[in-house]
Amino acid sequence: DDAEHAEALRLLQAHSAIAEARQVARSWADDARSSVVGLPHGPVRAALESLCDYVVSEQAEWSNGTALAEQPLLDLLPNPVT
Repeated sequence: DDAEHAEALRLLQAHSAIAEARQVARSWADDARSSVVGLPHGPVRAALESLCDYVVSEQAEWSNGTALAEQPLLDLLPNPVT
């Protein structure tokens, strides 16, 4: 039911756990991005860096109460390997 969903979302947004989870996700994404610094510049490195950005942006959208992006991950990656 929409009213129950809205209430649950309101309660989640009011709790500090959401902000803390977003910060943890950003930290993990930063750590992951640091892990690929040694890779040569190119499509693989760019894809991994884009994945870090994508994951954090999905976390931000979810915690703001909007639906997760419908755009497929592969569409966001530069020259994805198929």
